[in-house]
Amino acid sequence: MGQQILLDSTVIIAALRETDVHHEDAKEIFMSSGKSSLAISAITLTESLIRPHALGAIHATRAEIGRAHVWTP
Repeated sequence: MGQQILLDSTVIIAALRETDVHHEDAKEIFMSSGKSSLAISAITLTESLIRPHALGAIHATRAEIGRAHVWTP
C-alpha cells in the first residue's frame, strides 16, 4: 500500500481552475500519485469551495473533487 498525501487548498484550487498559473503542475500531482492516496482536510475542502460557492458551482466542484479520488471528510 502506498503512502497518503495530504493536499493543501492551493493544489486543489489550481487543479480546478484551468487559468491558474499552477494548473498543469497541480494536474501532474493527481496524475502521478500512483499507489498513494490523496486526502484533504475539512478546512482545505472548505477553502477550496469558497469561490465555487460564490459562483453557484459548489455541487459540480464537489463532484469533481470526488471524481479525482481525493479522500475528504
